[in-house]
This record gives sequence, structure tokens and C-alpha cells, in this order.
Amino acid sequence: MYLNEMMKAVHEHLTKSEKEIACYIDKNIENVMYFSISDLSDEIGVGESTIVRFCRKLGYRGFYEFKIELAKQFASETNNHSENYIDLIESNMINILKSTKLIVNKDSLQQAIDMVLNGKYIYLYGIGSSGLAALEGEGKFMRGGLKCKAVVDSHFQTILSGTLTDEDVIIAISLSGNTKDLLDAIDIAYKNGTKIIAMTNYLKSKLAKFAHVTLQTAGYEKPLDGGSFCAKVSQLYMLDLLYTGVMLKDQKNIVDKERKAAEAISRKID
Repeated sequence: MYLNEMMKAVHEHLTKSEKEIACYIDKNIENVMYFSISDLSDEIGVGESTIVRFCRKLGYRGFYEFKIELAKQFASETNNHSENYIDLIESNMINILKSTKLIVNKDSLQQAIDMVLNGKYIYLYGIGSSGLAALEGEGKFMRGGLKCKAVVDSHFQTILSGTLTDEDVIIAISLSGNTKDLLDAIDIAYKNGTKIIAMTNYLKSKLAKFAHVTLQTAGYEKPLDGGSFCAKVSQLYMLDLLYTGVMLKDQKNIVDKERKAAEAISRKID
């Protein structure tokens, strides 16, 4: 790999900490593509500024640009060895579901279920591909008789957040947990006392810091895979867990609302 050769070329000019970074990346290339800079910092035990300096010594402006190049080279090597992409995609989907199940925190899930049940109105916030998951969640929750609305435009998220109260609940969906437009809207809602349920890969993300409870997903995607289906599979699985938990916790009231929703749909079809 070209990057390996580059790291070897500058090795004698690296500090002790930077050499630790190079060694870790060399042995964990595939994992590093999924890391945020804070994840890598925690994993190796070096400062984020040290990682940035390391990337700049290799000729990159920062860690994200370095990850892009890493992903390009890994994808090229993978494509050369993966003739049966049908099996590869199947394996990725299955592994995503298994990974998400393994990291489910049942206490956090139960707390989120209670928030949804006690909320006056539920809003699902998501931007881009996470917005698609929010729209799917809206359809599912509404069919279950819950007052729910997906908001996928960042401008409308900001406007709506200013009107919410402590009786409302936002389920904020973001793979990275660091999408600026989403965070701006969540900040406003948080200050209004709105209950925030974060659905993200990263427990140490900025979104998670705003959240009253965080549901961790495992839909990792390489920097070149924005909007990957695997990522959405993890988000949809977590939404389904939340929805099913709500149904089971308040079955009598929810079933009655679900019946009324079904009757309304039936009349519309007729």
C-alpha cells in the first residue's frame, strides 16, 4: 500500500507518539477508516493534535483527508480480491445487524422507550441518508398510533426546535453525531428542555453530549460510502427495537391507537 511506504519514508522524522500512530494504523487499517479523530486518540492514547501533526507530515491537511486516501487505497485492494460482491454485501448486512445487537444497551433502550411513551409529540430529526431513516421511523410510529413527525430539512429543524417544550421528544439520527446543522437545531431544543434521544455510532460525539439518552448504532461506513445501505440497516434496526419496546410497554393504549389508525387507512382506501 502506498501509504505504508510513505509512513516508512518519514519514519525517522516522526516523534515517539507519531511512531505509535503509524504502527497502530499499519496493523489496523480497516478499523481506522471508521474512526473519528477522538476515537483514534482514545484508542492509542495520544492527543488529537498529535494525530493532526502526523497526518500533515504525510502531506495531508488533517485526519479526514488522510482517511479519504486510506479508504481509496483499501477499496482498490478490496475490489481486486472480491469477485463475488453479492456474497460480500450479504456478509456486510449480516455483520452490521449482529454488531448492532451486541452493543445494544438495554437500560438506555428502556429509558428511551419511557421517554417516547411520556412525550406529547415525537419528532425524528435526520439529514441526508439519516433523514431517510427518520422518514421510515415516522411511518412506523404513526401506524402504531403515536403522534410523530419526521423533519429532514435543517432549516425547518431549527425553526421547529425553537417552538418545542419539555413535553416533546426528539429522536436525533446521525451516524457521526457531528453534523453541524443538526447540532445547531438540537442545541436550541435542548435549551428549551426538550427530551433528546440520540441515535449515533459514537458515544463521545457532540450529539451524544446533548442527549438525555443515547442509542448506539453500528452502521459504519467508509468516508467514500456516504449514505451506505449498511448504515441505514443499523439505524432501522434500532428504530424497530425502540418501536417494538414502546408497543410492548403500553400495549393496551397503543393497540387501541393502532386500531384507529388502521381504520382511518381503511376508510381512505375505500
